[in-house]
Amino acid sequence: MATIELTIRDDEGNIILSSHKRIYELNIGKGDSDTIEGAVEQFRHKALKDIHKDLLSNSQEEFVARIKKKDSPATAKHR
Repeated sequence: MATIELTIRDDEGNIILSSHKRIYELNIGKGDSDTIEGAVEQFRHKALKDIHKDLLSNSQEEFVARIKKKDSPATAKHR
């Protein structure tokens, strides 16, 4: 069995959602091309769905943080 570990980083190189360590197992069996193709296809489907979810979640967290910072009392004093 093979494993793949994905790390998502932002533009500054910071790990996004580091608490969500993503490790995927690929059941490649005897290693014939059909089994490997199937395992890679399953990995791709699962990993892309997880990446999409993680990126959207990170974007939402950043948006909420910007709104809270914008509406904080310290910011309001400077308006």
